Amino acid sequence: RRGGAGGQPAFVLAESHAFVGERAEALRYLRQSIAAREPLALTMRIDPLLRNLHADPEFRRLAAQIGQPG
Repeated sequence: RRGGAGGQPAFVLAESHAFVGERAEALRYLRQSIAAREPLALTMRIDPLLRNLHADPEFRRLAAQIGQPG
């Protein structure tokens, strides 16, 4: 499943929104990426484009979901 226009993975859209400071949109696409089990989602903890989200409680909750059965 692709996240949006142009067939971009939801994770890439999350990175773009995080980079420009659109926290809510970034988290929305991260949720989609995790739900779709996109391989890129496994990198969310170390992705430099998502660094500004690390203190966000929602980001931490999503990061804890990575690798969990679902």
